[in-house]
Amino acid sequence: MDITPLIKGDRKIINSYGAERFIISGHEYKSSIILMPGAVSTWENITPFVWSDELVEILINAIPGTEILLVGTGQKIVPIPTRLRQYFRTKNIHADVMDTGAACRTYNVLLSEERRVAAALQLV
Repeated sequence: MDITPLIKGDRKIINSYGAERFIISGHEYKSSIILMPGAVSTWENITPFVWSDELVEILINAIPGTEILLVGTGQKIVPIPTRLRQYFRTKNIHADVMDTGAACRTYNVLLSEERRVAAALQLV
C-alpha cells in the first residue's frame, strides 16, 4: 500500500509497508525499524511484538528531541509498560501504541505537519 504524502527535504518518509518489509524514502528494510525524520535504525524482529530490553534501550537512545513516539506493534496492540511510559513522561514525550499500519500512516501525517515525531515499527 503506497501512503506517500508530499514531504519536503531529506526527511525519512514511509513509502509503503507490508508483512515482509518497509520502504522508507526509497530504501527497503526487512526488519523492524526505529524511524525518525533524519534516520532509520533496525532492531531484531520479534513476532509477536515484545517490549524487550534491547528495544527499550534503542528507544531511549534514539529519541532525544522527540515530541511524539508512535509504536506500531504489528497487528495486535501491546501496551507500553508502566515504567517506560513514566520515563517518556519525564522527557515530555507523548507515546502512543497502535497497529503498525495506523502507526505508519500517522507518522507520515505528523511528519508532513513538521512535528517532532519518531516511530518504532514492528513488521506486520
